[in-house]
Amino acid sequence: MKKLHFSLLAILFALFAMVSFTACSSDDEDTPSTEDVQTYIIGMWQPTHVTGYDWDENDKPAKVDKDIDIDDVISFEFKQGGTFNEYCWTGNKWKIECSGEAYSISGNKLTTYEEDGINVLDVYTIQSINSTTMVLKYNLDGNASYPSTITFKKIK
Repeated sequence: MKKLHFSLLAILFALFAMVSFTACSSDDEDTPSTEDVQTYIIGMWQPTHVTGYDWDENDKPAKVDKDIDIDDVISFEFKQGGTFNEYCWTGNKWKIECSGEAYSISGNKLTTYEEDGINVLDVYTIQSINSTTMVLKYNLDGNASYPSTITFKKIK
């Protein structure tokens, strides 16, 4: 009887240990904190790669997995205080395209607004961010049927 009791306890202990190690997910550890996002987002970001969907030459959603040519990009400069500027490459320097647009950060969500700070332009999920690289996920034109992931590099 003692042997059976000991075996039962050993099995229960093993099950408890298995559940303890598998019950906690590490998914939360992969999500950047609001503090990390607010720290690292300040600066100028150039998109370098897109996976998922992007606009084709006829302004239709098209499946892609490609590096982005510098002549085809709009770069973003996020500033302290919740404003950002958009830049295009002119062959030898960045030229400001739009300025004074607004953004907000809530958790790992980045929301961009028109200059009025009210009308939403886009909502992005920040999958990862550090001092050199940022990966954003969003739905092309707000349509969940066209998910897109964009990788950026920090250029200043």
